[in-house]
Amino acid sequence: PFILCKSHNVDVILEVTGAVEFGVQVVCCAIENNKHVVMMNAELDGTIGPILKTKADAHSLVITNVDGD
Repeated sequence: PFILCKSHNVDVILEVTGAVEFGVQVVCCAIENNKHVVMMNAELDGTIGPILKTKADAHSLVITNVDGD
């Protein structure tokens, strides 16, 4: 996923890892590389979602989740 996060040909990252620790690494890498993020990981969103939203907002990026897994 980190190669995709750094790719110039990708605009949006869909985070579907199911793991909180690894998922946050992927999302942070995406944000640092100016990618919008869609999360399917409810645990990630529930534990650190507000912090990730603040990071995305600072980069003028969209971060959102889907309704259900």
